[in-house]
Amino acid sequence: MEAIKQLFNFNELNSLSVEKGRILISDPFLNDNYFSNSVILLCELNEKGAFGLVLNHYIDETLSDFMNDFQGARAEKFKISLGGPVDTDSIYYIHNRPDLIEGSIRIIDDIYLGNGKKFGDLSLLIKEGKIKTNELKFFLGYSGWTAGQLQEELNRNSWFVGNLSAKTIMNYQQEDIWKKTLEQMSEKHRVISNFPQNPLLN
Repeated sequence: MEAIKQLFNFNELNSLSVEKGRILISDPFLNDNYFSNSVILLCELNEKGAFGLVLNHYIDETLSDFMNDFQGARAEKFKISLGGPVDTDSIYYIHNRPDLIEGSIRIIDDIYLGNGKKFGDLSLLIKEGKIKTNELKFFLGYSGWTAGQLQEELNRNSWFVGNLSAKTIMNYQQEDIWKKTLEQMSEKHRVISNFPQNPLLN
């Protein structure tokens, strides 16, 4: 695996700086239950560390399995992704409807991090059909890095840094966002997207 990494020089493929609102795309050889083939939206980045949400590791449970407020057919249409290994007893969400959901934090234009105190209002919006599945995404837990930790992982070539439009982030409902995102970045990224997770098995 290291030989393949050196051949492609993963580090040189990171032309973008890591910033709030950008995405982290996992190295294809990253063997981790939460982060393997993951795409993470960076929601916050400062001197204390970083906070992000895995966009594409969906689970079978529905909102009603975690919160009594979210019941009914409309609520069940909203998929939940494993946001990361931190605080896995809590639900987080992003959205693009600040006109309906007050007190949210802007991540980038047209994507906001929701306020956990607003779940009652949110469940009513879903029940009344006022918000759609491509306007709201839910996550179980989050991904967190302490000061300097994310940069260390970038130095080890654990992540590619990329950009996705707000529309793309909110409309994706499939696991294949990892592969499709790499394919669109460059020809070398496209080749990397086809690497097996463990080349020794092929």
